[in-house]
Amino acid sequence: MRHFDLRQRTHGAVFDTITRKAFDTLQRPQKELLETFETTVTPLLELMRNNLFENRVLAALRDALLPKLISGEIRVGEAERALGRVV
Repeated sequence: MRHFDLRQRTHGAVFDTITRKAFDTLQRPQKELLETFETTVTPLLELMRNNLFENRVLAALRDALLPKLISGEIRVGEAERALGRVV
């Protein structure tokens, strides 16, 4: 990505602006470089997506169980069994 220094191609009086014309002047990376990038980044993006999903599930479990634990409606053992069924 450091080969795409767009700072040299910006213009503007108040703040720097990047236009489509600036992108037209860039050299495209070689196909092998793009494939290597995709091979490297795809598993990381998949991991991020899975972590986001797991985070939502855990937050929902927390929101469902915490009020019941605090009120004494359920005890820790019951919560563990309920959690075991879901996870």
